[in-house]
Amino acid sequence: NIPRSSSGQKLMDENAPSLNELDRNIANELTHLSLQERELAENDLHGINTEREEDPLLLQSDIVSMQKYLDMAKKGTVYEEAESINPDYVNDRQFRLLFLRADRYDAKEAAERMIRFFALKKELFGRERLCEPITLDDFDSDDMECLNSGYLQVSPHRDTAGRIVMIGLGKLRKSNSKRTSSRVSFYTFMAALESEEAQKVGFVCIYYLLDASNFASVTGKLRATIPVCFAGIHVCYNDITQYARAATGVYALNRQSKVRFRPHYGSHMECQYALTTFGIPQDALPVSSSGEMSIDRHLRWIETRRRIEAKRKTADVAMHGSENGHADPLHISWVSGMSSPGPAAGGSILIQTNDVLFGRGKTVVEHE
Repeated sequence: NIPRSSSGQKLMDENAPSLNELDRNIANELTHLSLQERELAENDLHGINTEREEDPLLLQSDIVSMQKYLDMAKKGTVYEEAESINPDYVNDRQFRLLFLRADRYDAKEAAERMIRFFALKKELFGRERLCEPITLDDFDSDDMECLNSGYLQVSPHRDTAGRIVMIGLGKLRKSNSKRTSSRVSFYTFMAALESEEAQKVGFVCIYYLLDASNFASVTGKLRATIPVCFAGIHVCYNDITQYARAATGVYALNRQSKVRFRPHYGSHMECQYALTTFGIPQDALPVSSSGEMSIDRHLRWIETRRRIEAKRKTADVAMHGSENGHADPLHISWVSGMSSPGPAAGGSILIQTNDVLFGRGKTVVEHE
């Protein structure tokens, strides 16, 4: 039955899956996983740190396999176009590892994602930016308004497994343009992916939809394109219409991501408590228990990104030079500037699970 308001208006798209249907779908996906894969998915979802060492020999074998799939599928694609513009950029080993890690070292899936990546990048930013990192300089006024709204934020706090927490705050979304929100999402995720550790352990994404009237989930195209390994996907809501919009997107997830999805219904306090049971601290969310939302940390993140990008631009121009002020795309690497010291995860100061934090005072500092 489709829920309706007292006036008879539909509260939910009749094509949207119900919670029971979504549960059954996820349960069915679980049956296709091995016992080890199911255990890993549960650990990921609950913030239990599972070490995944990368074997250099296997990694090299995966890269070779990925290249074979790319060679077979690239004809006539934007990937082939990008390769003709700047093969060094496209064939960069660290760049390729992004896609392998995102698809849990499935070479075929990684190759297909990489082909989709270049197609979407050209669609969103144009051919001239196809082989260059996207920066704040590429944004127009609508993009900046959307970014500054804080509807998508990189938390400075990680979960108990040390993973980056991304939060989509539906209530703060101001732009109705799918293209604008996709450009902002593309930039934000790629900035956070500058942390190699984040590439390996994955992201936790929270779609926080409480009190949101203007929410649209990240498009399926973007979700299937950005080289992110989703360790956990949570949707928090207090209205059935919010769930309906999000649930349709969940159906578009691949199997490994879908089994790492959980919905949470209730008040702000109830949803935030539910997230803590999955290893996500309340401090990770820029939302109080009463529902007040903050963008202060997000605005500082933007300013940090601006400083980082300005330094990279100055360094690139000094090394290679270009008339338009951008680094020469024939020389710039995807990882340009990423190995320099400074805050991790795109400019956020991220506390690691093994870090020791000292307070002020002699007795605290000298504690053993």
